[in-house]
Amino acid sequence: MMNGYGMESQHEFSYVPRWSTIITCGAFFSVCAVVLGMKARANDAGMLLDGLIRLSPGAATIFLWVLCSIALLMVFLSIVLMVQRLRYAGRIVVRADDIIVPVSPWSGREQSVAYRSMTEFKLVRMRWVRILRIVHGGGVCTIASSRFASDAHFSELVELIRRRCAAAADCSTPG
Repeated sequence: MMNGYGMESQHEFSYVPRWSTIITCGAFFSVCAVVLGMKARANDAGMLLDGLIRLSPGAATIFLWVLCSIALLMVFLSIVLMVQRLRYAGRIVVRADDIIVPVSPWSGREQSVAYRSMTEFKLVRMRWVRILRIVHGGGVCTIASSRFASDAHFSELVELIRRRCAAAADCSTPG
């Protein structure tokens, strides 16, 4: 369906963590937890960290158990992401006058952001993830490329929002 700007009036994108990321992280940190746990359980030696910090055998064992616990926490977070992906059908909908985005990555709730309420539209890169940051009358909305099926879908979303914001009569010009 075309709107008055010669664009489709609605476009929907899936916005959930990628299975490959969840499984890779879960598997990696599971292996780390097992290896660190086995090493901590059998540890009877001290440790020298980066040639600067010397740990006694007891302190080295505690250090290894702390690292094991952190790895287990990451496994738990991977499980939480799996449940979230299965439970919430995250999406971003680009419509003629607004976009619908999740309130947060951990919520199934959505909010509508009108193009005319956008005061800042910024694309930033943090390592391998691109993040679209939109400041609007109701707060700030961040959209991460890592939650799209592909980087091409994220680029398409950014371009759609940029065009529709520019086409909106009283929308702030995106930067």
